[in-house]
Parts: sequence; structure tokens; C-alpha cells
Amino acid sequence: MLINLLTALPTLNANLSVLYCDNNLLTSLPTLNANLGILYCGNNLLTSLPSLSSNLQRLVCNNNQLTSLPARPLGLRTLNISKIKYRFYHQYQIH
Repeated sequence: MLINLLTALPTLNANLSVLYCDNNLLTSLPTLNANLGILYCGNNLLTSLPSLSSNLQRLVCNNNQLTSLPARPLGLRTLNISKIKYRFYHQYQIH
């Protein structure tokens, strides 16, 4: 697996709809904008996630150090939070 060396991200553009920041050394993410529909942030060192956009449809944040999760957006269709420390992700079940 290729690892990048990003440790932080700048403020996100308000029109950004897809963010891929996998395989870095990120410990946190900036505030996510309302238009964000897809977020891939797996294989980092994240311990938490910022509030998620109500428009978010796909969230992939596997292989992190997450100890909590924000409220699940109602429109979320795809979720991958495998191999994380957070043990109570049953509240994220998609029905």
C-alpha cells in the first residue's frame, strides 16, 4: 500500500462533492462542506470525524483509530468502517 505524507488538509472548497484522502497520516479532517457526497478517508490516523453532510451518500473510513462517530446522515448508502477501534457502530446500520 502506498502511503502519502499528508498530515493535514486545508479548508475545503464549498463546491467540493468528492474527497479522496486515503493512505495518509491525517489525524483529523477539516470541516466538511454541505455539498460533499462521497468521502474516502481510509488508512489514516483519524481518531474522530467532523459532522457529516446530510448529502453524504458514501463514507469509507476503514483502518483508522476512530473512537466515536458523528450522527449518520439519512441519505448514507455506502459505509465501510472496518478495522477501526470504535465498537458501537451498530448505530450506523443501514436499513
